[in-house]
Amino acid sequence: MRFSVGKSGNPLGRPVGALGTLTKRRAVLVKHLPEIVIAMKQLSNFGDAETLKQRLKMAIEDKIL
Repeated sequence: MRFSVGKSGNPLGRPVGALGTLTKRRAVLVKHLPEIVIAMKQLSNFGDAETLKQRLKMAIEDKIL
């Protein structure tokens, strides 16, 4: 058996109050959301859906990861 019954594989675990990766990503996205929305509006005015899609993807990957 790999672990004893009733015992955690990582007894120390994540420290109390430590932020997870998803929480950090959400915080960054919320911080930059106004900029993203403005950019999306500008691109949509030109009808450039592909660029809009690429820019949004880049914003999420660059600023969140």
